[in-house]
Amino acid sequence: MERLHDELAEFEGNEAISLQKGGEVAGMMLSLISGEPTFTGANSIKDGIPQGNLDWEVTLDKKLVSLFAKPYLTLVDFKARQALTAPGKRLQAYFLSHRDPNAILLRSLEKMLGLNFNDLATLKFYLTKQFDDLKHHLVIAGYDFKKSADGTDWLVKVTRNAQDIPARSK
Repeated sequence: MERLHDELAEFEGNEAISLQKGGEVAGMMLSLISGEPTFTGANSIKDGIPQGNLDWEVTLDKKLVSLFAKPYLTLVDFKARQALTAPGKRLQAYFLSHRDPNAILLRSLEKMLGLNFNDLATLKFYLTKQFDDLKHHLVIAGYDFKKSADGTDWLVKVTRNAQDIPARSK
């Protein structure tokens, strides 16, 4: 989608983007009728135009495509993601979508992950294993626990790897 946004911003005409995979060709075009971006699939492309009967067609709103532009993109290491548990994948997505994650209560993470631990110590032990796994796969640089102000919960502060944090756009 990021590529689609970049191509739309560059061309803003009836130019085509072609992606070949096997025998099928996919293309991103702006409709000559509606002016909306259309992602299509056909058998081949000639002079930048899909040829033959279209196998599929999806019309995309420019505003939707712009959501996947570089400033709004969260980069995720797919190999690391495959190695994580389901809760680990959810934590990866959560922490990578925050430039500098704020400290969060363990009970809040429990709700976010759809877990149900009666004992806070057991929850902390379980999430410690998840954070260790995230650290092992270089998703995060580290984490630190601190007792909450009222003493009934734990706050966890996660730090991201410096090279994974995109530079702020000016």
